[in-house]
Amino acid sequence: LQGALLRMRPRVIYVRSLLYKNYLGMLIKHWLPSSVVIQEFYDYSALWPDNDLIQLFGLDLVSINWLRRAELVAALTLDMVISKRGGGEWREVWNRCTAPYRMIFPQVTPPSAAAPPPSAGDLVYAGFLPAPSFLRTFPIGYNFLPLLEEVCQAGGLTADIFNSSHTVDNGADIFAEYLERYAHPPLTYHARLSYLELLNRMRGYRYGWLYNDQKTFHGDRRSGVCNRWTGYVSAGLPVLLDSSWGFMGDLVREYGAGIIFDSPQATVMIETLRTTDHAALAAGAARLRSRLLTENAAALADLGALIECGLASPA
Repeated sequence: LQGALLRMRPRVIYVRSLLYKNYLGMLIKHWLPSSVVIQEFYDYSALWPDNDLIQLFGLDLVSINWLRRAELVAALTLDMVISKRGGGEWREVWNRCTAPYRMIFPQVTPPSAAAPPPSAGDLVYAGFLPAPSFLRTFPIGYNFLPLLEEVCQAGGLTADIFNSSHTVDNGADIFAEYLERYAHPPLTYHARLSYLELLNRMRGYRYGWLYNDQKTFHGDRRSGVCNRWTGYVSAGLPVLLDSSWGFMGDLVREYGAGIIFDSPQATVMIETLRTTDHAALAAGAARLRSRLLTENAAALADLGALIECGLASPA
């Protein structure tokens, strides 16, 4: 990589990194200090607990330390940093950095012009879901199925689960327990759908589920925006959150685009869903979607201007 870049010496370099490759932007800027280097971070190791990084990403304490140092250097030296993090707590962090920062909301789509699909059900969860065997030993952020099952059974509601990690190639064996336990309503499990197909189908539900009884502090939940959330908002769905989500929760409150629950009590959740004005929440979700699209357009304009400036600079 270094040899190719030094031979080509591109004026502008855009790096899109997963967590364990977050050192790339810093390294490239070191090799080519006169090039415009922009890095989009999907996740930050600095915002994840050590144990999660070890269990989920296969890192060790040495690699964690080096990744966090690389993220700091990038925040001080790059020409622009892009990520899906925002809000007051994130601004407090970035105010100590010198690289220009732009936030994006991932995979937000405009409202569909197609006719809405027939009613699909009350609740939907669409996103990553680990295998049951993994959750029994490491119950991180996705241990909501027992609560959702109780809410559906006691409340006379239906829910569908679309697991983005369940592909045709590997799903049947890994997720056999889900397929057997949730084969029929009120809680039904499904494999992955394409994003466009999923968005269209989600428009037939009433709420998008993002509640989890998070028992430990997780920095990324305070400032990050997850694709499940933007998918629900893109589909026009009010969102059901727990109070450990920070920035996303702030936006939901500001726009009246969902319900935030403080504790995992199925009876309270059921009664709230029965008595809340769903139409008002759906209108709030539509307003929030417009806000996200506007912010993305502004970030894209800033990114485009920086790229044009870099391309116009002397070779």
